[in-house]
Amino acid sequence: NAAFTILNAWENGEENNTRSISFRMEYNGFVYTHGGDIYAENQRRILRERPGLVPADVYHGNHHLFGTMDSDYLLCTNPILFLAQANLHCYTKGEHITTFMDKTERILHEGGARLKSTLRSGEVGNITLRVYGPGHFTWECYGGNAEARALNI
Repeated sequence: NAAFTILNAWENGEENNTRSISFRMEYNGFVYTHGGDIYAENQRRILRERPGLVPADVYHGNHHLFGTMDSDYLLCTNPILFLAQANLHCYTKGEHITTFMDKTERILHEGGARLKSTLRSGEVGNITLRVYGPGHFTWECYGGNAEARALNI
């Protein structure tokens, strides 16, 4: 009962990252979107051409939150849970700090949006989602990085 929609594919860019597959999966009213390795230019195009497909219950951040990101797109995702598949090196990069942490994550937490948590894999380890229905899911983390937690990342 899962439906997949490709949001970005090979023809949507000039180099490998902008040609990366980004997809949306819907399952029993639950929406998961994976940003792939796309950049801000791809996000702006998706938001312009298919705005109704941007909101998600869980958003898996694009390009390990390492490449460029569009804050309007990220705000429109309005997720309950934001996943960042990244190592400690990525957390110190400008886009992660300026576009995500300063322009997006803070607003999603403070602005009455749905965001409950951001899980950074370099900190929490592997993440498992269990979906029960629309807006009803749980997550578990395994093998977190004590060094990252000590750095308060």
